[in-house]
Amino acid sequence: MRKLVWFSLGFGAACCLCAYVITGSTRVILAAAVGFLTLFAAIAGRKFALFRRIAAVLLGFAMGVGWFILYDGFYLNAAGTPRERTYVVGSPMAEVLHDNLEQIKASDVLERLGLEKGKYILGMCRFVPEKNLHHLVEAYRQLIVKNEKLIEQGYKLVLAGDTDFEDEYSLGLKQMARENGVVLTGFIKGRKLHSLLTNCCCYCLPSSHEGLPIALLEAMSYGVKVVVSDIHANLEVGLPKDDYFHCGNVDELSEKLGKIIEAPLQHVDYDMSKYDWDQIADEVGGVYQGLKK
Repeated sequence: MRKLVWFSLGFGAACCLCAYVITGSTRVILAAAVGFLTLFAAIAGRKFALFRRIAAVLLGFAMGVGWFILYDGFYLNAAGTPRERTYVVGSPMAEVLHDNLEQIKASDVLERLGLEKGKYILGMCRFVPEKNLHHLVEAYRQLIVKNEKLIEQGYKLVLAGDTDFEDEYSLGLKQMARENGVVLTGFIKGRKLHSLLTNCCCYCLPSSHEGLPIALLEAMSYGVKVVVSDIHANLEVGLPKDDYFHCGNVDELSEKLGKIIEAPLQHVDYDMSKYDWDQIADEVGGVYQGLKK
């Protein structure tokens, strides 16, 4: 029974810690701290062998971490949703920005990455060939070769993302990025991602293939100036003509990025009405209601 108590303390501490990592809740980390203090007091005031208590706690902690990982990764699959059809994406809606504005302002992600507000181009996607991020890096290289003062002024290119599995393309892209002074953030989410979107001078999506470009919609909802390839999926979004460049034309992309940097930092009010969550939910609900008839 006593070993079970120690095991439970370790399990609970692991769950609190994992919940903090995922949610960022300070209340949860406070609860974890209280739990550890209680654990310390219990160890100091009981007669059981110290090492057995520690072993039970560590076992509970390990199983708690394992349970959280399994739950976080597989609960949708356990409910019958195929893994290949399960994706975790951020909300592209502007309410995310407004609801988290104070936390975004308080974020230190720019300082830690060596960035200045309005002085970086943002590319945000997976490191796969169809995203054409190598074109974006090359366009940035051409830009700083033509105007070396941009580096002195602090302008940079940021690639937010990574690949699920390293391959020749992703390794080559990262090497190319490092050789040209590109900032690589790795996978990033939450307030850090919102801060990067809020403070960039523009967002670029040079893809050769897309479905519905969620990352593009997310950038638009933040009022960020965007530059995207003229593939069908991006054209469907209905951006102004100047926001498009011919897919694969690195020279044209570099020229457009240069014009954006030279112009004053701007906030763009894109029309997001057809991407309203409530409207979309009503339309989807209508489809299901129609199936009942």
